[in-house]
Amino acid sequence: MRAILAENGGILRDVNSPTIQSSDDVLVAIKAAAVCRTDLYALDGTIPVPSQRIIGHEATGRITAVGTEAKQWRPGDRVALNPYLGDAGFLGLEADGAFADEIVIAASQLLKLPDEVSYPIGTFIEPVAAGMAILDENIGIPRADSILVYGDGRIAALTGALLRDGGYSDVEISLNPNRSVDAVIETAGVSGDYSAVIKALRPGGKLVLKSRDPAEIELPLLDLVKKEIRVVGAYLGNFAKAVEFVHRHANYLSSLVDMSWRIENFQQAFRAARESEDKKVVFRLNDDF
Repeated sequence: MRAILAENGGILRDVNSPTIQSSDDVLVAIKAAAVCRTDLYALDGTIPVPSQRIIGHEATGRITAVGTEAKQWRPGDRVALNPYLGDAGFLGLEADGAFADEIVIAASQLLKLPDEVSYPIGTFIEPVAAGMAILDENIGIPRADSILVYGDGRIAALTGALLRDGGYSDVEISLNPNRSVDAVIETAGVSGDYSAVIKALRPGGKLVLKSRDPAEIELPLLDLVKKEIRVVGAYLGNFAKAVEFVHRHANYLSSLVDMSWRIENFQQAFRAARESEDKKVVFRLNDDF
């Protein structure tokens, strides 16, 4: 089968097709797989991975075979992947990922893809689940608070959509804060100016860190202390709710996706993903949709 390996910043190779090894394994033919920042970090070595690692983790497909104990699934089922493998790590980093024609994955890592959701749009389920962490009670942003989504591109736009869908009405998306707000949701990673972010926060406000950039950022410690700013990380929300959101907002999400890429054009696709985050770059594989 075809697969993109981490070797030399990304290389397309023919590799052995995976086979079911465990009774709860499921074999999935990948239909669509999207590029995210984490994949690019793995390719450029910012996140170290073995050179022969198959990368990619935001993916959907159709089941082609199931293990004897994977009784909740059957061949032909349309599914999305949950790449969070617990102690085993993360698809595309600690385990072979989804930039390939096929993948074998535990039955518990699959989510039913609604019939009304296309394979490319279904690749938003993982980033939506990650974004939904900002709505968790432990993050603790009151619905009446004013919120700045600090960033631009599709990640910031998606974060704003999640907030509005979650009942927040006073939401602004910008890289240039021009008013005081109660909370800031960071989506810009290391490229941000966090002195400006802290300046925009009201005393007692909250800075929510959402990006998974492995590099370090600088925060103005004195300003944080003087203004009694609370800093909290938002990692992962609920996948079932993410599926519901993608189902309800499939038309909106279609405006954030570029589904024109074949896996053979992976180098151009990765270049496009690095040059702009306005739209999600999606590979189409086993193309029958």
